[in-house]
Amino acid sequence: MGRKEYTSSLRNSLERLPPNEQSTYESVRSIANSAMHEYETGNEEPYNQLMDFASHLKQKYQENDAYALYTLYHALSNSTPPSNCTRFDFPQPDSITVFASKLFPKPESKKVA
Repeated sequence: MGRKEYTSSLRNSLERLPPNEQSTYESVRSIANSAMHEYETGNEEPYNQLMDFASHLKQKYQENDAYALYTLYHALSNSTPPSNCTRFDFPQPDSITVFASKLFPKPESKKVA
């Protein structure tokens, strides 16, 4: 699949999501890209944590390839969600949203007194 087809396929997959899920998908995808960037600059820990978590999910939800039905699994693993994704995020304690927010927490905004 060429870059143009990949981009079109990803766009079509995301258009099926409600706006709040699109935003969450993009955030998780950005965190996965940040982990890859950190890896490329010598800080392997975030990427290793991400890969370990993705492997955990794939193993835990391996029956009938259930892990592949979760849209955020594809954001985490930097793959395009197939059209048969029927679930968004894994239940606790396997939530990708929670995991990603811990991997790269957003800086707290400073309150002005």
